[in-house]
Amino acid sequence: MVNDPRVTAVLARLGGVYRDPARVDRDASSLLKSSVGSTLVPISATRVENNGYASTVLVLQGTIAIFFRGNTYQVLVDIYLPSGYVSSDDVIWCDGAILSKTVICQDIVFLSPCPNQSPLC
Repeated sequence: MVNDPRVTAVLARLGGVYRDPARVDRDASSLLKSSVGSTLVPISATRVENNGYASTVLVLQGTIAIFFRGNTYQVLVDIYLPSGYVSSDDVIWCDGAILSKTVICQDIVFLSPCPNQSPLC
């Protein structure tokens, strides 16, 4: 699979934020190339955690397509990939909601298809 050059460029600007930038690039690119995440745009933004720690991280911003009972809905999301992404205790922030193995975006719940957050969606 070829990585999305927009993700690669953002990760290059972020420097050493991620322990495994190749994995972050692969996972984010996979989501951007999927039908669900094709309208997302990778940017960098500052994320302040509950403990006050602030870091600039990769954010996938835009809408994701949700298919429900024969209809397609576009849900506005900001998906923050924290600096510890790809650890055993992954937490991904999406529009202010905490995500781990279950994805919650604006009251819609999606179960992760794979353990250990193997691609994002």
